Amino acid sequence: MTHTEINMSLNIIVDENIAGIVKYINHFIGLRTLYSCEKRSDGNAYVQFIVTDSDSLVEMLLDLGSLLYNEVINYPYNIEVSFAEGLLRYTLVMPEETRDFINKVRKY
Repeated sequence: MTHTEINMSLNIIVDENIAGIVKYINHFIGLRTLYSCEKRSDGNAYVQFIVTDSDSLVEMLLDLGSLLYNEVINYPYNIEVSFAEGLLRYTLVMPEETRDFINKVRKY
């Protein structure tokens, strides 16, 4: 028996200037965002997420690499890894210009 599946939009509230990146990360099947902020005290934006499928993490990292680093552009970002509350957490940290570029070119 097959069932029709639909993409449900959860009623979550995020900072306006980070919403596109939250959607971008969540579009990968094995990635789920936990926390985000468009500009924390150090001036960087961040999105923290967990990984349930390592292939999705690799896919996202390859996409980010090809998007943010090439012959023409070089937008900086970091991936931080931490362990808290029994979860391995990944945090994408980026300055404002990187955040704005990802929001502009990756729309989901």
